[in-house]
Amino acid sequence: MVAITIDIDWADDEVLEKCVSILDEYNINATFFCTHKHKVHIRNNHELAIHPNYNCNESYEETIGKLMKLYPQAKGVRSHGLHIDYKMYPIYEKYGLRYESNYLMYNQENIKPFKMPNNILQIPIFFIDDIHIVMSKNNPSFKLEQFNLKDKGLKVFAFHPVHIFLNTCDLKMYREAKKYYHKPEKLKGFYNKDDGTYSLFIRLLDYIETNTIKAYTMNEINNIWRSRISDF
Repeated sequence: MVAITIDIDWADDEVLEKCVSILDEYNINATFFCTHKHKVHIRNNHELAIHPNYNCNESYEETIGKLMKLYPQAKGVRSHGLHIDYKMYPIYEKYGLRYESNYLMYNQENIKPFKMPNNILQIPIFFIDDIHIVMSKNNPSFKLEQFNLKDKGLKVFAFHPVHIFLNTCDLKMYREAKKYYHKPEKLKGFYNKDDGTYSLFIRLLDYIETNTIKAYTMNEINNIWRSRISDF
């Protein structure tokens, strides 16, 4: 099973729109983990979940509550920085959240969801764009062949709109561009013309399209796995 997820991370609308338009061009569904209110039209075939930032002076409940007011349909959560705390789970259950996606199992085989407290399903992550660069010691490959997508197990890919927009190839170039995070015209000047995150993103979408693979939303995975786990 393959899933495309997008951590919005306060991206400018133009930056987010590019990401959405690429997915729509391929007619591939994705799950957007949202940090803020934006003006980009995200079609109903995609899923909207929440992406809270707990590195602030608010309680967990205040942070989650604010995002749930913006996205009351959300069934899933991924914390900024993949932050996990057992105190969160009763709050997730209270707001009707049913799954969490905070465990990184980078490029591992036979990944499966598993149960967390308060009836929450944990859906691990197979790939995150910026962590891929870090784990590659800033000499990453953006070829798809390094990931054996034919192996059994769940393959949840996590991308960030800004890294797709910049075609980020290393974190040094991203740090130089980051001061223009909300100035797309300035960001364009930092676009990497060689292999990068955008290149990998397109190769993945091409692979999904060419092989007629269904890209699941995270809540679809949640529902399927709950039906397979007898004590849920």
